[in-house]
Amino acid sequence: MSCRPALLLALVAMAALAGCESTARPAACPGTAVATLKFVGTLDTDGGTCEAVPDGGISFTGTIAYDSSGVAYLCPDRAEATPLAGQLTGDHLTLAANPVAVTLDACGCPLTVTETLVGDVLRADGGAAGFSGELSDALAPADGGTGCEPDGGTTCGVPCTARWQLTGTR
Repeated sequence: MSCRPALLLALVAMAALAGCESTARPAACPGTAVATLKFVGTLDTDGGTCEAVPDGGISFTGTIAYDSSGVAYLCPDRAEATPLAGQLTGDHLTLAANPVAVTLDACGCPLTVTETLVGDVLRADGGAAGFSGELSDALAPADGGTGCEPDGGTTCGVPCTARWQLTGTR
């Protein structure tokens, strides 16, 4: 997998990005912070999997924020990360990213991944105490085709959607 600066790449294959190093600092999250949380995701094998996505979980630190126009953000605390943007209605988040080009070693064609996050900010003692929701990565061949094969000749399972049950804690 290439080391491209997108949240999507980190969440699709966090282990592959562990070897990438950057001296860049994360950009400030737009708007007013609701909470900075430690997120942990468990692959939801009943809700959707992709053969090309490792079975392991994901983890990252990120800030949930909103701005004066009503746009909400999830900003990962990682150099060169791209925030997910969308709506915060009450304590319910619905965020989505534009499709991003990715390369996975398991697939023999260029891919796009579109990431969405849906869930709720959990409150305690008058403040944001956590998050519970679902993170989804929809993978598809960049040319709009119905599949692609790696060098070994077996399909990499795209198009597909990988889903993680995601929680965030302080």
